[in-house]
Amino acid sequence: MTSRFQRFAREIKQARKRRKARETVDVTADGFIFSCRKASDTMRWDDVTKISAGTHAMISGEVFFVLIAAKGAELEIDEFAEGFSGFEMALTGRFPAIREKITALQMSSSRDERLEVVWTAAAQ
Repeated sequence: MTSRFQRFAREIKQARKRRKARETVDVTADGFIFSCRKASDTMRWDDVTKISAGTHAMISGEVFFVLIAAKGAELEIDEFAEGFSGFEMALTGRFPAIREKITALQMSSSRDERLEVVWTAAAQ
């Protein structure tokens, strides 16, 4: 269980992060591009090895995020990233087996930190 202090600290950190850097995620034909400040990472759908989803507990609520691993790289993309809804639609379209798990995580109202593996390439 996360303490109130930890939630408050995380909320302040996330607020600073949103003010400093505008994160964007753009879906391409074969994957997506995640940009933060001047850096960007490109990931192809075919290279994805694991998809996890969860929530960060905050004082004001929860922040939903997706953690994607591919070829040694790992990206965390949260719901505050510009283009997240389009990314989420593309992700569940490409990996339809994760749709129910992601929806369940988004709908639950637990105030605890959560992270759940929703898909792995080994399970395919």
